[in-house]
Amino acid sequence: MHIVLGIDGGGTSTTCLIADEKGNVLGRGVGGPSNFHVVGIDNAKKAILESVEDAKKNGEVTANKFDVACLGMAGGDRPKDREIIKKGVESLGVAEKIIVESDVLIAFLSAIPKGYGIVVISGTGSIAYGINRRGEKRRAGGWGYKLGDEGSGYYIGRRAITSILRERDGRSKSTRLTFRLKEYFGIEKIEEILNIVYEQGLKTKEIAALAPIVMKEAESGDEVSRGIVVDAAKELALLAKAVSKGLGMQHGSFEIALLGSVFKAGPVILDPLKKEIRNCIPNARMTLPSIEPVQGAVKIALKNLEMPNKK
Repeated sequence: MHIVLGIDGGGTSTTCLIADEKGNVLGRGVGGPSNFHVVGIDNAKKAILESVEDAKKNGEVTANKFDVACLGMAGGDRPKDREIIKKGVESLGVAEKIIVESDVLIAFLSAIPKGYGIVVISGTGSIAYGINRRGEKRRAGGWGYKLGDEGSGYYIGRRAITSILRERDGRSKSTRLTFRLKEYFGIEKIEEILNIVYEQGLKTKEIAALAPIVMKEAESGDEVSRGIVVDAAKELALLAKAVSKGLGMQHGSFEIALLGSVFKAGPVILDPLKKEIRNCIPNARMTLPSIEPVQGAVKIALKNLEMPNKK
């Protein structure tokens, strides 16, 4: 039996699926973050191997080396990054053949069954990616937390921190976020958050983890929190608009799949996002796919599986 690996390496966690030659899932595993730009290549390799071993354990799979492994990784569409990731994973010896693609491509393949449309991803980071009916491809965003990631969990979490500092200075309205973040971090004075961010080195995923707090306060009527969420929705809509315009799809009828942890907040983010998207792409249909992006990596691995010739 031929067995493949599909791996989705993200800024928060890494997911691995083990599947047979027919696509049947044999095991699923999870590891730590594997965006090597954030955690470094050694930690990324560790997380990938952790996810594979977890999948083997959960699926009671005994194989030590698989036929093909496809990894959907941040930066997987850039030649230099792809080479770094490929060499790193090859050194793990988990598969005979290693394929590295972008994390957004595997998400697209899992979420858009028709093969044309747009995916908007908002998790720790953010990006949009589309393919039109002619097979042309385009992306927007995905430039990382230092240069972009507008509308992401990191964006929302960072805005929460800056908002309580602005309130402290008297530069913005009062917000419940001040109480919630002081409680969350176990601090008495707002100024103490500087030590947490700068000296302790608050990680991107830890900042992104503040997004649910903002969502909850926005639902409860906190004006500042609501403003942050609406701004995030506008930024995500801009990503979709840029991709649709670049592909000549802005007046067409197609699916926009919304993927990532930010959308799990529900109507508080979805309602303003849908409103913004309808204003610029009126005929698009927004969906919330239940299929994991890692399934797209499995599809690519299976396509690259060298099967014996059938007579």
